[in-house]
Amino acid sequence: MNQSFGIRSCAWMASVGCLMALAACGGASDNPESAAQGAVPVAATPTPAPTPAPTPSPPPAQAPPTTPTPPSAPPPSPTPAPSPPPSPPLLPPQALPVMSIDTAAAQPITSKEDYVDGSYIIHDTTGTTLHIGALEIRGRGNLTWTLEKKPYRLKLGSAAPLMSMPNNRHWVLLANHIDRTLLRNDIAFEFGRRLGFAYTPRSSFVHVNLNGSYEGVYQLTEQIRPGADRVDIELPDETDVSAPNVTGDYLLEVDARASEAYCTRVTISSMVFCAKDPETLAEPAWAAQRSYLEGYLQQTDNAIFASNFADPVQGHAAYLDTDTTIDNYLAQELLKNVDGNLTFSTYMVKRREGKLGFGPLWDFDLSLGAVTDEGCDNPQ
Repeated sequence: MNQSFGIRSCAWMASVGCLMALAACGGASDNPESAAQGAVPVAATPTPAPTPAPTPSPPPAQAPPTTPTPPSAPPPSPTPAPSPPPSPPLLPPQALPVMSIDTAAAQPITSKEDYVDGSYIIHDTTGTTLHIGALEIRGRGNLTWTLEKKPYRLKLGSAAPLMSMPNNRHWVLLANHIDRTLLRNDIAFEFGRRLGFAYTPRSSFVHVNLNGSYEGVYQLTEQIRPGADRVDIELPDETDVSAPNVTGDYLLEVDARASEAYCTRVTISSMVFCAKDPETLAEPAWAAQRSYLEGYLQQTDNAIFASNFADPVQGHAAYLDTDTTIDNYLAQELLKNVDGNLTFSTYMVKRREGKLGFGPLWDFDLSLGAVTDEGCDNPQ
């Protein structure tokens, strides 16, 4: 492959495509006797006084006899206290808020297309109720839907600022089942904010109970969709059949599965672009918008692989927004995202009277060495 073709082949990838990385105790006195009386006085030899007999010591006092005391009876055993009632089952330590969802009649969630009616309540770590209301819930995802821990799409009965995020009805519960750290998507979102993407989804981690069963820690996340606080774009309607309105805005996803109602494939790179919004682009009344979008995407593909691809007027820069192309490339490469190869899960926006740009970032659970595909476990 010659150099120019190699550069052109990588252009889409360059354009479109720790932490771990966690917690110091006596004497007796003498009494002499007198001399005998009436005797001839003679010189008498003094007779030594007799030594008084010692006074016998009194016998030791005898302790009075004691009457043996019968052994005392042992004190009665205390009456055991009644056992406390069993504690209710506990969730894992409540360092996170808890979102409890109950479907009508505990109906299981088995479809990615059909919503199930239900209700929800969110408590903070102290048990205080933060949000409560009705919702509809269905499955979501592609590979992730086939795994044990399922991801879900939520549509609230009325808009709510869940976990202090901007008011909206549309939310996603990301399971992050493959990512044992549960952090890779969150890291990628923060990376997107620091790179300066116009919009990056906000999220908050919660414990999830579904019909009384603890499902694990989920990432409650804003769904990517048009909105003032989300992807801030102005969609065309079916009457916008000419410039400038026909030129945008269009929210697209690169998706080789062609999983939306309307998708189109360009001929050289074979990339598949699917319309996320307008959702009605596949309907007959939208033929003019489809024709414009298909033509623009093909012109972009042609320019990237043309001999003058670097020409600022006729090359890729005439069709691709350079800043978001570079930012997307940095995010996908530095985070080593398997899904960053312009096959799946890459969002793009075609602006009205503007160029095709990348963002918001999405689907990084297989990044940062989570899998070994294509050398993505190699930190180099």
